Amino acid sequence: MDGLLGLIIALLVFAAIIFLASRTARSIMFLGIALIVFAALVFFGVVG
Repeated sequence: MDGLLGLIIALLVFAAIIFLASRTARSIMFLGIALIVFAALVFFGVVG
């Protein structure tokens, strides 16, 4: 259940970062950071 909760939180954070990135000029950089954070959260959520 903890892994599922972590995945849900990761998805919410990912969506929020994409929303913010779409409103800025540096969307590519923010999207790259978002992907890294998303992958890390999913990885630790699944492993943990």
